[in-house]
Amino acid sequence: MVILAFDQSVTATAAAVLDGYPGMQALTLRETYTHKSKGKGIHRMVRFKEYLESLVTKIGAHVLVREMHNQRTFGAASQLHGLATLMDYEAYRSGYLENGRYVIVPNTSWKKFCLGKGNFKKDTAYLMHMNKFFNSTPWLDGTNHEVMDDNTADAICLGIYAHVARMVEVEEQIVPGLLKYQTESLAKAAVMFEYGCS
Repeated sequence: MVILAFDQSVTATAAAVLDGYPGMQALTLRETYTHKSKGKGIHRMVRFKEYLESLVTKIGAHVLVREMHNQRTFGAASQLHGLATLMDYEAYRSGYLENGRYVIVPNTSWKKFCLGKGNFKKDTAYLMHMNKFFNSTPWLDGTNHEVMDDNTADAICLGIYAHVARMVEVEEQIVPGLLKYQTESLAKAAVMFEYGCS
């Protein structure tokens, strides 16, 4: 199973590709991508759409993941909403809306799962905490993961969280070894797979 997770941004989108193997819970980080959209307004959105489509086609992932932003807390709220809409349309166009293959992850949920706190702030120690998680979690195989970009770190965490949420909600597995705050972060996982109806 290949997971393509996006931390979408108006100025600096990051994506992580994670591989999962049958019978194993740990994921392997295959590669990461970053995209800095040039231009402004509609032109920037078109460039993001082209980048999104090309990466989705290139990777051919089984699962597509994006972050759900609380639109009211961001200065570029309308543009972030536009990016989310483009991602939703790409998920629809590419057939990800079946079998829980599209995961829309609230940012407080993945932060609580990975860092123990849903409102963890991006400060000077943020990457230190992220790298500590990457090198200690059973959800990511290997060690010595040293991520230098906070958006890339977010994309990796989104992929890990989506993987576990799918195990719980879609595959209905009992997942051993979860910490209390991780179990709490998964309590409302079902909402991540609600796409509306036609």
